[in-house]
Amino acid sequence: ATDGIKSMTLMFQKEVAQRVCAVHGNEKWTRLSVNSQNVFETKIGFYVTGKSFIPPAKVDAAVVRFIPRESPMVKGVTCSTLEIVCQNVFMTRRKMLRHVMKQFGDVGVQALKESGVNE
Repeated sequence: ATDGIKSMTLMFQKEVAQRVCAVHGNEKWTRLSVNSQNVFETKIGFYVTGKSFIPPAKVDAAVVRFIPRESPMVKGVTCSTLEIVCQNVFMTRRKMLRHVMKQFGDVGVQALKESGVNE
């Protein structure tokens, strides 16, 4: 899935970088976090103030390092399928999560069980 990439170092707006690197349980954890971290280990290297740019930016930035995982965290699911699942899961209230995951058949139900998410 990473096609020979050894690492990537990219700059994002600070808020986007925090979402990319957020872990489960963090309020900034989103489908962007899940999809990024499925195939990469992500880490914020440092922050850059908006004043560092010419002309000055209105927002701060962060540099994020992406290092490919040997294998995806979610096994047996394509990246595009994971994106669809995440899109549905993150749009849904927690109490409806079981219903959403049932739409993906046995794989969805099993993934929910293995996730440790309190349904």
